[in-house]
Amino acid sequence: AFAFIACCYWGGFDVCADQSGRNVRTFVFNAKSVNVPFAQTLPSKTQLFKTWPKEPFRIDLPDSIQAVGVHNEGNSYTLMGPPIHIQSGDRLKLTLRNHVPYTGLSIHLHGFQFGGAFEYAGAVGVSQCPLSEQNEFTYDVAADDRPGTYWYHTSAGHFGVDAYDALRGPLLVHPSGTQSEDLVNILNAQSSLPLGYSPLAYKNERILFLQDGFLSAAAGRYSQHVGNLVPPPSK
Repeated sequence: AFAFIACCYWGGFDVCADQSGRNVRTFVFNAKSVNVPFAQTLPSKTQLFKTWPKEPFRIDLPDSIQAVGVHNEGNSYTLMGPPIHIQSGDRLKLTLRNHVPYTGLSIHLHGFQFGGAFEYAGAVGVSQCPLSEQNEFTYDVAADDRPGTYWYHTSAGHFGVDAYDALRGPLLVHPSGTQSEDLVNILNAQSSLPLGYSPLAYKNERILFLQDGFLSAAAGRYSQHVGNLVPPPSK
């Protein structure tokens, strides 16, 4: 049996219509290890106050930290992954290519129901094994979830680069309809956005994506929470 799929290329991502009439939106993430200057991880007006904790409990701040970034042709993201915009009723096909040394990765679409496709949930040790270095996996999920703001993040064991939440970014599910479809196509075409539009700011919408930064590994912090221990302070 053959399934007919009609596709078009729109400035950096593929949007197709499958046999059932769903739009299929295809994204590729090339995950790579990068060194990021520590100052780049802080807001531009950050001030460091050396009054807490007390001197014996302080640690020296590093010049750089190791992180996971998405490096695609023409676009690179380091501290946040690419924003994803889809419509309710679309099929999201997200291919993760792991180029991070010694570190298994997966991607979890946080808040999605995965109706009948739990194999794409991206939960390491539950729905899949971590994706080893130099391998790729495609998550094929029907976005039948309520329109709104979601997010994605990596999950894996701690081997090389700490892979818990190492790669993370916003995932926006827009309502169905022609106007939303046109907007989603525009926002995903990052190389040819019209004036006044970006994947994080358009019309009256502004997307703020925030997360605490830690010098310690996330895997260790999670273990401390599970063990009812007090985790280290954030930077």
